[in-house]
Amino acid sequence: MKKLLFITALLLPATSFAASVSPLKTEIKLEQPVDLIKNIDDALSGKFAKAAEYRPPLPLTQKAWSTQRAETRAGNKVFVWIRGRTFKVILREGMGTMFKIPDWDSIDQSVLADSLNFRQKEMNNPSLLYVEAVTAGADTNLTIIGKSGNIYNFYLASESVLSENISDQVVYVEAAEPNILGKKPEEAAQAESITSLLKKSKPEWVRELKFDPSKVRHDLEMHGDKLLAPVLIFRDNRFTYLDYGIEHDRSVWPVAYQVIDRVDQPVNVRKSPDGRFMVVETINPITLRYGEKTVCIRQKSSN
Repeated sequence: MKKLLFITALLLPATSFAASVSPLKTEIKLEQPVDLIKNIDDALSGKFAKAAEYRPPLPLTQKAWSTQRAETRAGNKVFVWIRGRTFKVILREGMGTMFKIPDWDSIDQSVLADSLNFRQKEMNNPSLLYVEAVTAGADTNLTIIGKSGNIYNFYLASESVLSENISDQVVYVEAAEPNILGKKPEEAAQAESITSLLKKSKPEWVRELKFDPSKVRHDLEMHGDKLLAPVLIFRDNRFTYLDYGIEHDRSVWPVAYQVIDRVDQPVNVRKSPDGRFMVVETINPITLRYGEKTVCIRQKSSN
């Protein structure tokens, strides 16, 4: 009997401890699944929707502009049109781009392939077209058809305010005007004979230039204001010669600039005593300016 009581006494504490621990184990097993399911239900019910929709604010200004001076050429691009070329233009969300085709041409039709991510707007000036990007990260092409028959084709790519590139805000297209001289046949024939005249009789100012008729090249083209354009242009290996004709008004002489890296820079010029010729001491591209009138002189492209 005593032995039985002793065994019972040994068993009682273990049973009591198991009983006290058992509910605890049950709570642990039940709490975790219940809380996990509750969290999933909350997420599905939209409790954390506001937190999921939160986005950090984007910068309102483009960092790429912070390094630019107050007056800068950034954002301006100049293309020289040649048949069969496509020009790449970078647009930016929140900024617009103005396309300017040559003054002597006007827009007959413009086709924007993607009117969802880009949009265009006609201007009062027939040689201008405004285009803007509605969204960033899209591309398309823009085709402008001039009344001259020229087709100006552009590849457009839109970027965001975070872009490291400065977008093209004004895009100028330069192109030679067909038959810019507009002279009568007899006047054109007279202009073509000028180089022959110089070969036969060299005035003093021509001899000072060490002019060599064998070096003459007729590989230049010009476009711009007809009232400012010379009758004939040609060059040798050193200088560019502008012939304004016998009846040129000596009081109206344009200012000549040579174009280096698309920038107009001063250049030396010489004028003939009779007020007919202007000799520009460069064979680089030339810009002639008189007031708001301009004429651009370039070598003809071989492409």
